[in-house]
Amino acid sequence: LSDSPKNTSASVRAPGGIEEGSSVTLTCTSNANPPVSSYTWFRRDGNGNEEKAHQQHLNFSSITSSDSGDYYCEANNSLGAQNSSSVHLSVTGRYPIMGMSMLIYAVAGSVPVIILLILVIIICIKRNKKDQPIEKVNVKSEGGNQELTVINAIYENVNGLPSSRGTQEHVEEIHYGSIQFQERNQPQ
Repeated sequence: LSDSPKNTSASVRAPGGIEEGSSVTLTCTSNANPPVSSYTWFRRDGNGNEEKAHQQHLNFSSITSSDSGDYYCEANNSLGAQNSSSVHLSVTGRYPIMGMSMLIYAVAGSVPVIILLILVIIICIKRNKKDQPIEKVNVKSEGGNQELTVINAIYENVNGLPSSRGTQEHVEEIHYGSIQFQERNQPQ
């Protein structure tokens, strides 16, 4: 007995649900004699029907939310054609809260930037400390030797020493001193 396609149906196979990035397969089945010679998949949208594929299975290897919609198939043989009823694909995001993936990307992207900034600040502080020479100066005086630590010899202002200026009228005693600078090995 010859017959056009009958009992044409569309089914969805989505292991683990229809979530963005997952694999989804739509399958079209029909009974016909002679057998179905071609299958065509359509997607209904606001502007009509969009042809998607000419095969029995419509595969989405990594489905996206833009693939959501109503799909149906058409089975054809030499005696006629029949459409299936529609199946609805509702693709959900991987994260239940809208925009959560963007938040995750923002946090993941900012962590390395913050770490980099901290490292730059630490390096700058260490370089500034290395740039300030630390010198020890031995000063000889009547009471013995004294050691002074000079952090920045260029700008060091030694206060508290008596002025050695004198006028010719009040010159009673002259004191001489010597200052010896010793190089200090800087750790590298």
